[in-house]
Amino acid sequence: MPAVVGSFPEPFIHGPGSVKRLPVRVECVEIESAPCRQISKTLAAFGVPVATGLFRASITKATLRLLVGPWEALREDDTLRQLESGPSVSGVYAQPSSTGSQINLLNADARTVLSLGAGSGLIAATGLKLIPALRNNAMGRPACAAAGIVSFVVITQLHLPLVWVLLGLGIPAGVWAWFRLGRA
Repeated sequence: MPAVVGSFPEPFIHGPGSVKRLPVRVECVEIESAPCRQISKTLAAFGVPVATGLFRASITKATLRLLVGPWEALREDDTLRQLESGPSVSGVYAQPSSTGSQINLLNADARTVLSLGAGSGLIAATGLKLIPALRNNAMGRPACAAAGIVSFVVITQLHLPLVWVLLGLGIPAGVWAWFRLGRA
């Protein structure tokens, strides 16, 4: 999801990029906590319809999620945990420690320029990346990466229609996954 530092209350009012406004769900580790109530109240003051619920209590699609709570609980979310790997993975120039004891603010070279301690917070725009899904893919990471690279080259450089690429790579990929699942 593209984001611009200092763009609040966007994308909550009009939606991310060219997408229409999406539903907003505030997910809190402690639903009755002051930060949880304050975030919901602030969004409502901007005219953003918001639903509030417990962290990881529902599966949402096409929804902007704001997760509120201590890092040691929030890091259970696969997308958020990417923040610990730095900007090359998450696209966010802030990196919480795995314990949540500090948040390192990073420069363009991904070097720490300031560390924030207890009581600090972070608002970061992330998007679900494919890498966590590929970890458990039956084809295995190397085969998935190869299929992705071949797809990219065939579509962007050779200009073959997507349907032919899907048929040409999808069928062998399906057979390979079936073969690997049968051996597991």
